[in-house]
Amino acid sequence: PVQLRKLLPFSTIINKSISGNTIGFDNLDQEKLNTLKNINQYLEEAYNEVVKKDGFDFILINLGTNDTKKVFENRQKEVAENMDVLVEKIGQFVTAHNKKKSVICIITPSPMDEQKVNLEKYGGGELRIQKNNQLFKKVAVKNEVDFLDTYTSLKKKISEKTTDGVHLNEKAQFEMASEIADYLIRK
Repeated sequence: PVQLRKLLPFSTIINKSISGNTIGFDNLDQEKLNTLKNINQYLEEAYNEVVKKDGFDFILINLGTNDTKKVFENRQKEVAENMDVLVEKIGQFVTAHNKKKSVICIITPSPMDEQKVNLEKYGGGELRIQKNNQLFKKVAVKNEVDFLDTYTSLKKKISEKTTDGVHLNEKAQFEMASEIADYLIRK
């Protein structure tokens, strides 16, 4: 979001991401890191922050990395199902609160560099991200929402784009933000 604000300085960008958030798991046994459990609160807060109270032009969903942690490896079937429910809940909230219909876009989680990740925490996460990204595309089609694949371009030379194997460095964040900005401008 910081990089996106640099690219779109005249846009209102509200960031509701929380470090460690998942789509639908209580990461680190904390409900506050479960987006499904908190989506209505996030949306209420976001609508209260925006000047134009009728709604947003876009709602961007960029979740899924923490859902691929090793602790959740046996629950991967739930990840795409949770994304599906999340998209539905966003739509229901917008309708129930008489807000303008926003363009919803699922953005792929970024790749991992398995050579650098903490294997105890994220081992095998890269393969899980790849599989989930394919399923997220199906969720997008089913729900008639947009899907933006930033994974593919970020995967190229991933070793230069992260120091810990999971979090993108500033240059890679800017690369991702540029793809998102291009998408927004095209739409």
